[in-house]
Amino acid sequence: MLRPWLTILALWGCGRVDFDAHREGSADSAGVRGCVATFTGYGDQVCALRSDGALYCWGSNARGQLGDGSFVDRTTPTPVPITEVDAVASGEYTVCAVRGDGALWCWGANDQGQLGDGSLTTRALPELIPLPARVHAVAIAQTHACAILDDGNGWCWGDNQYGELGYDTPAMQLVPQPSPPLSGNVAMTLGDNVTCAIRSDGSLVCWGRDEEGELGDGLTASRSTLMRVAAIADPIASAAGGCHRHLCAATSTGEVWCWGENMHGELGTGSISAFETIPVRVAGVPDAVQVAVGAFHTCARTRAGEIWCWGDNANGQLGDGTFEPRPSPVRVAGFIGTPVDLQASCSDTAVLRDDATLVSWGGFRLLGTGATLNQPTPVEVPVPCP
Repeated sequence: MLRPWLTILALWGCGRVDFDAHREGSADSAGVRGCVATFTGYGDQVCALRSDGALYCWGSNARGQLGDGSFVDRTTPTPVPITEVDAVASGEYTVCAVRGDGALWCWGANDQGQLGDGSLTTRALPELIPLPARVHAVAIAQTHACAILDDGNGWCWGDNQYGELGYDTPAMQLVPQPSPPLSGNVAMTLGDNVTCAIRSDGSLVCWGRDEEGELGDGLTASRSTLMRVAAIADPIASAAGGCHRHLCAATSTGEVWCWGENMHGELGTGSISAFETIPVRVAGVPDAVQVAVGAFHTCARTRAGEIWCWGDNANGQLGDGTFEPRPSPVRVAGFIGTPVDLQASCSDTAVLRDDATLVSWGGFRLLGTGATLNQPTPVEVPVPCP
């Protein structure tokens, strides 16, 4: 039985991952056809958590991030040897799972201490990460991670060269360290060397790397102190970072705003630019409730159940049936069902439907179907059910 928690989104991503409370809940039991309770899609792997607490992952496994003890890529869902999982989050090459007892287990890349186990050793099997209380939520990016514990305190670890852990010193942290700036935040999202949090008043604050305007404060100066994202007047409902240098947010009024790098049209402005240091509004997405950020593409889920995407499309990750880049939003073609969660990997997009099934499109290694070609329209992922 999954315990309540703040759902992870991913700087997400590549994404992110964050603690965004965007998922309306599990599928209506009257219409259940599959068995997926939640999933995470951030970097070069995707993981799906079944309703019975079993975890399956697929995609790249060069850093052991699929957790099956090997370094062999998997194009179909592969079981991870860990049980009674309540939540899962992924970074670019790292995955963490929260079990029912509140313990955190992580595996995959660890070159910057992002596993938090006190070493720089890559782990191809789940490793217990010591924390002083039960874990409530966890988020991972490329080289750093953060967790909120049940006592309300935040802890972070990994790379800190841009101040993304909230410390002035650039030294990496190989084990979790208390991070006072995270305490009391409602939701979090992590990106490439960036940490952001949605506060209880709906404002969004970020810290860390800012060389392409990732902090959204009009500057390009990296820092370890919290900076409020500028220009967005309405409360933030959903925010996401991914595996490169842009971030996006959806407001309580359904608007979508993006900032940071825009070399592939990932900000959805209709044009290409080096980067934007102030959030720009994305036109053409009606009443958005959630955003997802990949490496060079972005997607949004609307209240009406539509999925819109924009940016790079070399792998078909926009889902419009083409491989053409789109600097403005296009609606995903042929999507059937009611979406309840949306995630973007580096070159792939996936959606959980209300019947507990998962669909994806984009880079073939992340589709989970065993495909050997990229897929520009949604296909169902065959996650094994008990």
